[in-house]
Amino acid sequence: MIARLGQPNPGGQGDVSITDERRNAPEQPTENPFNADAGAKPTVFRGRDRELAMVDGAVRKALARRSGADIFFVGPRGNGKTALLNEIKGRTEDTKVLVVSGDDGTSPEAMARTLVEHTSENASFRSRVRKVVTPSAFDAGMKGANLKWGAGSNAPPASIRAVLKRACVRRPLILCVDEAHVATPETLSTLLNASQHLRATDKLQFLMILAGTPGLDQALSASPATFNDKGDFVLVGRLQSDGARAIFEDTMTTAGKFFEPDILQRTLTEAQNYSYFVQLLGEHLYDASANNARIDAQAFSTAMPGFRADQAVFYTRRYNEIERAGLRKPAVALAMAIAKAPNGRLPFESALQAMSCVSPAEADQSALLTGLAKVSFVWQPTDTPYELGIPSLGAFVVERSPSLARQVRGAVESLGVERFD
Repeated sequence: MIARLGQPNPGGQGDVSITDERRNAPEQPTENPFNADAGAKPTVFRGRDRELAMVDGAVRKALARRSGADIFFVGPRGNGKTALLNEIKGRTEDTKVLVVSGDDGTSPEAMARTLVEHTSENASFRSRVRKVVTPSAFDAGMKGANLKWGAGSNAPPASIRAVLKRACVRRPLILCVDEAHVATPETLSTLLNASQHLRATDKLQFLMILAGTPGLDQALSASPATFNDKGDFVLVGRLQSDGARAIFEDTMTTAGKFFEPDILQRTLTEAQNYSYFVQLLGEHLYDASANNARIDAQAFSTAMPGFRADQAVFYTRRYNEIERAGLRKPAVALAMAIAKAPNGRLPFESALQAMSCVSPAEADQSALLTGLAKVSFVWQPTDTPYELGIPSLGAFVVERSPSLARQVRGAVESLGVERFD
């Protein structure tokens, strides 16, 4: 466990990195150590050393009061971005980490009010803010006025930059905005400009991390921020196999349980290195093993029906989201094209060809791809290829849409899908 984020260990052991693992094994849990609830903090956090190292480097720059880049975590839902933010928060002591939601970013004024609430340590002050600071007052404040009532130093600042400046004068601050893709472009612009000014102009120890689905990329592109090109994008996709394996093994170890080797391999295959499925399947395996310390074939067989049922509920929710967005037909076409690709990775031009099965207009084809990325159906983990954002969701969508599949099957099968290596 780190002592100070990005700073030397006062115990004399040299620099302590955010990527250092906790050495003491947690106590054996009295309840299921896996947790598939959205954003829940896992018992064991593994497989994100690259992302944590990026944050560690950025924090070191911020602590040195060097004007650096913000960090943008981008990836399909269910890959553990919220858990990553919570892990960052849990690994700090002297650095304050504030986690807010993009849902609070319906306007810069709304985000400023949320930040006032979260950064004010005095309860009576928070109560006064709730009563006094109204949207119209913040509108006035954003135009240059200071919000004050009577004498005293507890008058709240009027802008996002002023709120954050006040919060990080005494100690370093990391602001994490989860679900940032739902914030308005104006809010993102205000946050980005404030972040850069706090470091470059005010010389304060500040860092901002935005986390969101692939729609965050489009939201940032639409933002009029002066500094929207100075962030470091970190793609958060599926875990590597060794990361998923470590989560399964180490989490079960905290409960005094262990996997039979062949069952662990079957478990990894079913979870598909997808963070949500790792936690979900882990929950069912733990419950199925009951008082048995061994995760064996019987526990696996007992766990699978419940896992499949919960997985189907998850897929149905994603399917309904695609349907509400009017994207079911392009989703079917793209899923069939990706399934045809030898390695499940579709070059950009081939993805556009798949969209031509739905619309002949090139502008519409690009818009359809963007729409499917926004709902995490597909994404581009590198510059060129597309792949499914949520594993096996493509097959589920095709299976649920037999008539649409028949309509586009011939056109998709005629595509010259290239292999992407």
